[in-house]
Amino acid sequence: AYPIYPMAMSVVRCFNVAAICALAVWHGYAFYLNQAIARIPQAQIKDAYEPGNRLNLNAGIRYNGLNDVKPVLQLNAKVVQHDTGANADTVSTGGTLVYLSPGAVVTVNERIAVYGFVQLPLYQNVRGVQLTPRYTASLGAKLTF
Repeated sequence: AYPIYPMAMSVVRCFNVAAICALAVWHGYAFYLNQAIARIPQAQIKDAYEPGNRLNLNAGIRYNGLNDVKPVLQLNAKVVQHDTGANADTVSTGGTLVYLSPGAVVTVNERIAVYGFVQLPLYQNVRGVQLTPRYTASLGAKLTF
């Protein structure tokens, strides 16, 4: 879903608006919703290239009823407009992607937790020719100071 273009260099200059809302905690389950909009400010657009605006929506549920393992299920959606400008690929950029992401967070000790997710595509509609993954696996760790 990620074409090879200068967006990677523009990420550090983007303006993000994010809202996170914890919807409910009920019988050991935590429900959550996260939304983010990314827009590149006009003053920072260079070389006749402007990445498309993007909207990310994430919702999920986490079960907190177990001691050290917390199963998580997320629904992730991303809508990206096509890039614009004289140096932009206006044909093969942008699209709509929806993923289901099961995973878990495992507490190692008071300061360390590790997590893992597998992101499975439910819907992929990209413009032009773009690479889209069959799945994505993520592993990470969280250290509390």
